[in-house]
Amino acid sequence: MKKQSALGRLLWLYEPFWRYARGYVILSLVFWAVILPLHRILMVIFPETVVNLITGGYGIQTLVGVVVVFQLLLLGIPIFEDFYNAYGKDKMEAKVELSIKRQVYEKALQTDYRYVDDPKYYHTYMWAIHHQAEKAKEAFALLNRAVSALILIVSLAGIVSMFSPWMVLLTVLSMVLRTYGYMKYNQQDVAREQELMHSSRKLDYYHRIFYMKDYNADLKTTKLRDFVFRHFNHEASHRLEVIHGYAKGLTRWAVFSDMIYRVFMTVIILAVALNLASGDVGEAASYITIMLSIEKMEDAMYEFFELFQQGGKLSLYARDIQAFYHMESQIETEGASSQAMPPSGSFDIKFTHLCFQYAHSDFKIDSLNLHIRAGEKIAIVGENGTGKSTLVKLLLRLYDPQSGDIAINGKSIKDYSLPALRRQIGVVFQDTHVYAMSFKENVELYRPVSSEDMPELIDKAQLRGMLQKNEGTPESLMTKEFDENGMVCSVGEEQKIGWARVLGGNFGLLILDEPSSALDPIAEYEMNQLLFDSRSKATIIMVAHRLSTIRNADRIIVMDKGRICESGSHDELMSQKGRYYEMFMKQAENYN
Repeated sequence: MKKQSALGRLLWLYEPFWRYARGYVILSLVFWAVILPLHRILMVIFPETVVNLITGGYGIQTLVGVVVVFQLLLLGIPIFEDFYNAYGKDKMEAKVELSIKRQVYEKALQTDYRYVDDPKYYHTYMWAIHHQAEKAKEAFALLNRAVSALILIVSLAGIVSMFSPWMVLLTVLSMVLRTYGYMKYNQQDVAREQELMHSSRKLDYYHRIFYMKDYNADLKTTKLRDFVFRHFNHEASHRLEVIHGYAKGLTRWAVFSDMIYRVFMTVIILAVALNLASGDVGEAASYITIMLSIEKMEDAMYEFFELFQQGGKLSLYARDIQAFYHMESQIETEGASSQAMPPSGSFDIKFTHLCFQYAHSDFKIDSLNLHIRAGEKIAIVGENGTGKSTLVKLLLRLYDPQSGDIAINGKSIKDYSLPALRRQIGVVFQDTHVYAMSFKENVELYRPVSSEDMPELIDKAQLRGMLQKNEGTPESLMTKEFDENGMVCSVGEEQKIGWARVLGGNFGLLILDEPSSALDPIAEYEMNQLLFDSRSKATIIMVAHRLSTIRNADRIIVMDKGRICESGSHDELMSQKGRYYEMFMKQAENYN
């Protein structure tokens, strides 16, 4: 990661505003850099102007005219601010916030699947999704206010320096020392929040356990609640210890900054008072302007240096948000850049000396060789942890092997455009996710379904009963997340929706990773018949535990500890009386 200055990180937070709302940025600069400083300067010079008019012998008409002009100018500025807020600020900041969130989501899609196995990924992702939009708005406001304060400081310092140049320097020194104290305070504050992040994630998880339906039955009927409360109490205690541990350092630097400000302000006030007492003053009207200038300059400098220390804190946030964007990905980025298109027909797949091992795991696939012919319908079986689902992930290029290769129609899988390749592969997983969208959208994840074809698809997937019991249509929303009348379905019906997504699709490869575990035997048989039908041209790979459902597969691959130990048709494997025979007979005992 390239080292970046605090200002560079702050500008990085600011950049989305320039990208997504450039006109608003320019309007804001005009407001903060010109109009707002002008308003404050007018407030400073107004009293002197009035006094000079009175003492200078000007007529009442001139006095009234000047006062009215000043007031009209002062009135116009807040009116401009009202329009600025109503027609620009809220809308544009919402636009930028939504654009940043989409940017985070897109980056998440571009990161390799391997990051999902790393808890650090979720830390950086959560940090980005929770903080980037919020901190970008803070950075935008901060830089605008800093420009405004700086312009005002320069303008007022010119007025004050005519009276006492050293007083300007004294005020600046005060603010510099205060800023140093606040920077030290912010470093500890951000460090504390980072240390609390892991605890916050755990507490959020326990919160989900108590309100999500999936866990409610276990909470009421088992010792789960005791375990959750035990972990909750532990994390709560740890959280309080962290907060207490940082309290001393935070207090020390906060008190330091407050004392510096008060000491220097005392010196400045005494200096002004002594000048007054000695009679070392100019005209009364000029002195009013100087006093107002000192007061406004102090306010502006206080604001500027406060913004400076806030900027330091924001830059630390930016550094941690950038860690998410600096995650290097190879599969998703290189795969997206390839132009080679996958074949349009069924896939011929060849695994050659394939080796793969997860990080921090003893499991590995060791020099696996397997050829799946185009249009062949195979089943992969074996105990849990033998590598069945890993092969599926390698075919989808969620992972790449450490060595060896996977070829599709004679070309390495890495040579194909990854998005195009995945569009040619239909997948039905055991855990089918139903989303809070319409039923139609839920079954169109791979391809659109016309209104004419939808009734046939519903019947093939055996989903007519689910629609009828919910009094729903293809346009009805699924789940009750956003609609109390949303359709709900059983786990088996969720799996049928997963099947509906791939039925009738024009795929080169269909992968079925234990997709019918929640279906009754008859429904499972009928679903399998649809896919194992001779009219289906796609190459099919089915990962299964229920062996009775795969008897019609062209070939059954038996895996054990990352290797292929048997291969053949059902009848061939049964006649060998090996590992497959043993598993099949044990399952058959459950039906006798």
